[in-house]
Amino acid sequence: VTGEHGQFVFPSLPSGELEIYPVYQSSSTVFSISPNKIPVTINHGSVVLQQHFNVVGFSATGRAIDTFGNGVSDVKIIVNGEHVSTTDSNGAYSISSTASATYTIEGTKDHVFFESLKNLKLSPSSPVIPDLVLSKYHLCGKIIIKHVPPTLHILKHRDVVLTSPVSL
Repeated sequence: VTGEHGQFVFPSLPSGELEIYPVYQSSSTVFSISPNKIPVTINHGSVVLQQHFNVVGFSATGRAIDTFGNGVSDVKIIVNGEHVSTTDSNGAYSISSTASATYTIEGTKDHVFFESLKNLKLSPSSPVIPDLVLSKYHLCGKIIIKHVPPTLHILKHRDVVLTSPVSL
């Protein structure tokens, strides 16, 4: 376990060739660390490492949901124009090897549209992505009026607007 400033001490190691592997993971974030190991030769004295481990990325998690808060599966997650993940059956996804930066995150799925997340700042201390919320969808079908009221003029094309939310 490292100290407050990232230092670590192994008080009694045997002489020989060893490798030190960095591992750090919180309940919601996995960190990418470079290098993935440092070889060390221990003789009869103390060893101070000249090379340091550096956090080069972290994972961030989010969900794609409908208007009722239910997860939407199979949504392609696009980060800064690049497909990086797809949602699971609960609408959850993870983005790995993320750097602290500002991102645009979009969700795409046939006939379903989500509000984009623009200028989203992610960092190791804030790795949770706000929900991508379904905002529009395509709907196909027919409306049949069996009896046309005399006051209704028949037109070849009418637009119908649905205002109730629909769950997928």
